[in-house]
Amino acid sequence: MNGAIQKGTPLAIERLNLGCGQYPRDDCINADIRPDSKADVLMDASAADWPFKDESFDHIECHHMLEHLRDPIVAMGEIHRILKPGATLELSVPHFTRGYSHHEHCHGFDFTFALFFDPNFKEGFVGFPFETISTRFVWFGQPDFKKRHLSTLAYYGGSTLGAVLD
Repeated sequence: MNGAIQKGTPLAIERLNLGCGQYPRDDCINADIRPDSKADVLMDASAADWPFKDESFDHIECHHMLEHLRDPIVAMGEIHRILKPGATLELSVPHFTRGYSHHEHCHGFDFTFALFFDPNFKEGFVGFPFETISTRFVWFGQPDFKKRHLSTLAYYGGSTLGAVLD
């Protein structure tokens, strides 16, 4: 699936919510591979030919999507291509200690992931630069999802423990 299917949002918006799933944002073009998602654009993020022009977006949000791809570096190359110069990418990925907790996860990550996009990283620069503004470890991630599916005690216990560990 390398084309785009419009479901309503005008392409004049210069923000992309990549891998939106069931959580679209009103201020973004929402993209996902699943036809049952709430995406405006259906696309395969593992392909190297995304349906967006070079330098299309001022901001891209990509939360809990890269870990589902066989080669997240291909997706990072496409993200680099479609971001305008000086634009921002907000990226969330699971730590490798929790990266394989979902049956569709292909990868887990650690703090070194950002280093591969630093041209000064001699051990593995991938060829397209991103400047890291901040990196943060969040133990109790996706709190909205967990609040819906955990007991009240488990949610608030996990949330409190997460605040201590973070």
